[in-house]
Amino acid sequence: MHDIDKELIIAAKEGNLDRLKSALADDADINVASDDCRNTALHLACDNGHLAVVEFLIEQGVDIAAMNCIDMTPLHMAVRNGHAAVVRYICDKALPITERILDDVLTVASMSVYSNEQIYKMVYDYRIKIVRPSPKESSSPDDLLLLSSESGDYAGVVKAVEDGADLNTVDDRGMLPLLWAALRGHLKIVEYLLDNGADIHKRNHAEWTALMEASLEGHIEIVRLLVERGADVNATTFVSGTALMFSAGNGHIEVVQYLLENGADTTIQIDGTEDDDGMTALDYARRFGRWDIARMLENM
Repeated sequence: MHDIDKELIIAAKEGNLDRLKSALADDADINVASDDCRNTALHLACDNGHLAVVEFLIEQGVDIAAMNCIDMTPLHMAVRNGHAAVVRYICDKALPITERILDDVLTVASMSVYSNEQIYKMVYDYRIKIVRPSPKESSSPDDLLLLSSESGDYAGVVKAVEDGADLNTVDDRGMLPLLWAALRGHLKIVEYLLDNGADIHKRNHAEWTALMEASLEGHIEIVRLLVERGADVNATTFVSGTALMFSAGNGHIEVVQYLLENGADTTIQIDGTEDDDGMTALDYARRFGRWDIARMLENM
């Protein structure tokens, strides 16, 4: 690494905006990665909560989605360490971050000891606000099916299927019509898709199932329907998150109770960072102050 790039990294870590501007003026690489774990200046500014530095770097066009050696983006680090002002700034800017990254950031937000419900909600609302189906074609029955499933347009869903749409089509993020409908709470569409052959076990790029999406949002009627149709209540994401964990952390007691009645495993543990590795649904309930749910899980 060149000396001027080292200056940039140090300035970002320390929150020294003048020093950072000077390094950039001397041609430091704004996206240079540190020798240890490939952290960029933005990673380090987010990690330490230096809002002014974060704002300046983003205004200068820094790569917001750069990943370090453990696949964390700058947003991951701000969320992990509980820097609400930095998280709010990134979310308010509505920067282009993929759904897969946002799903992973939500997992970090729900597990980190330094995060909180406010930060989780900011990231979740951000995900809802900017993420929409991204069909692979501009005009096709598959395109219509994805968009209609997300928006709740039942007539559009029926037309797409009648025109030959693939019930298990995916958009560029790996999201399927069934997952979109489950996430948004469109019960009638979920039922129609299942009746017409949608695969209840299909997952998106983050390994989320339709049951996880519905459980996260507390859509109990959809949760019931999916379980009745054979959804795996103990399916796990790529970091071993479960529908029970997501519903417990978000305070959806009716969903938690139903999942438990249908065999949800309370012993599954997250395979995450050192802050959250080994956490269970009970740990999530306690962390977010869901005491009724915590007591329910303690008695299992």
